[in-house]
Amino acid sequence: MEKQIYKKSVYNGKKTDLNTKKIDGLEIKPKNNLKEESLKVNSMTVVNQVYIEKLLRKKTKRKLDYFLKYIISLMESDDDATNPENLHLALDDLAHYKSIIEYKYRKYLDEKYTNLLLQKISMLEHEIKVKLVSSVHKVVENMPFIEEDVKELEEVKGKSR
Repeated sequence: MEKQIYKKSVYNGKKTDLNTKKIDGLEIKPKNNLKEESLKVNSMTVVNQVYIEKLLRKKTKRKLDYFLKYIISLMESDDDATNPENLHLALDDLAHYKSIIEYKYRKYLDEKYTNLLLQKISMLEHEIKVKLVSSVHKVVENMPFIEEDVKELEEVKGKSR
């Protein structure tokens, strides 16, 4: 395979468009956080299967570690941070990440690794659900409930016609 080198003095400014939909591979979008002036890349399609698998393993490991740290901080924090809204957001983020793994990354990663990732995500989801149930149970226990208030509400309600 031939390498292409672009020099600033030789480059004439013409754009070359490739039909990347025909290329079978993983499309990634680099962040372009370079201090020096260089070629900016909007998107790149990786075709080599070994390189794709290495990239996705690193990416999934990093994201799974992020979720693990986030969930541990939710579990160990005070009652203010463990309100049901934060737990629902974490649960939604995990469900979104799980769908990305199932539908986008599954064709590039081997089956054993994919199943292991999905098991880890389901364990994290289970822990969040347990914490959600316990936090909702604490909120219900702390609510002042008086039978007289319920009777007053029933009397005010009346009949609707």
